Amino acid sequence: RMKQRDLWPSGWSETEMAYFAGLFDGDGYVGIQVDSRDGNFLYAAHVTNTDPRPLVRLRELFGGGICPEHRKQYGCIWKWTIYGRRLDRFLAAIAPYLIIKKDQVDVFFRARQLTCRGAQRHSSESRRVLMAAVLGLKELKRQKFPELPTGGESVK
Repeated sequence: RMKQRDLWPSGWSETEMAYFAGLFDGDGYVGIQVDSRDGNFLYAAHVTNTDPRPLVRLRELFGGGICPEHRKQYGCIWKWTIYGRRLDRFLAAIAPYLIIKKDQVDVFFRARQLTCRGAQRHSSESRRVLMAAVLGLKELKRQKFPELPTGGESVK
């Protein structure tokens, strides 16, 4: 069994993996989509930021690609995208430090286990479970959280 540190790129520390987890929690996306052409499941994650420097570092460490996008609200932003086994490695490395997207990544890995078994065709049961994961991720993204207390109240 691999230790958590074995997933980290060479020379990186726990602090740095926690930083990338925070970046992903705030500005990241993980998703599963169904390809309309062949019905295969597509797994991807991305992180967007107005400053490309942390994204360049992610690309150096985990692979993936960076492209500019134009958004009215922010002007030019940068988007780092990663797929496949590199995506699995990235999410496994930051998973212990996630807060906001922890449940989404857990759903992702449960679904990913079904598609990493090498079978091109899925049984009707595994397709049902994978579709439930796709819908579950969408529902988690829509989840609303309670307002923060005002005044001197503490958050529990």
